[in-house]
Amino acid sequence: AGGAAGMGPTTPLSGSFAFDTHEMVKELVGRGFRKEEAVAVTQALLIVSREAIQTNELMLATKSDFAHLRSELQILEKADFAV
Repeated sequence: AGGAAGMGPTTPLSGSFAFDTHEMVKELVGRGFRKEEAVAVTQALLIVSREAIQTNELMLATKSDFAHLRSELQILEKADFAV
């Protein structure tokens, strides 16, 4: 899988998560796929995995989001005590 477009032996998807494309191709070939099929399936899985991770990253709250929420809650709490 090393020479396929967008794929290295271990292709980083996001952050510290990596997808071992070489191992995936070896596994598929070992289970009866032709090498070309194994590379195509691995590339498809890589694309789907990247899209899923990107979607999750867009939907998940960050530390900054939580800090902002905490700040807003503290302001509301102070306002409630002032009334």
